[in-house]
Amino acid sequence: PEAVKERFDSISANEWLVRYAPFTHGDIDFGTENVREAEAKLLEVHTGDAVLVVHRTTWNGEQPITFVRLVHAPGHRLRTTL
Repeated sequence: PEAVKERFDSISANEWLVRYAPFTHGDIDFGTENVREAEAKLLEVHTGDAVLVVHRTTWNGEQPITFVRLVHAPGHRLRTTL
């Protein structure tokens, strides 16, 4: 609720979350989906093309803090380290 009061002109939403809404854990889900029409226009691909989609949720205990859905154009690569 405190974020509603913030104008985010001197701090980014991400930085605000790091400072004021710490998380205890998170999860990331990787998959493919057929791109929706609005997203296809933004990515300059055809509606229905397969794209990489990443869903990320951060939690503070049992309370979700953030959820993001990232859609990547065909050919995008994701690299992680172990």
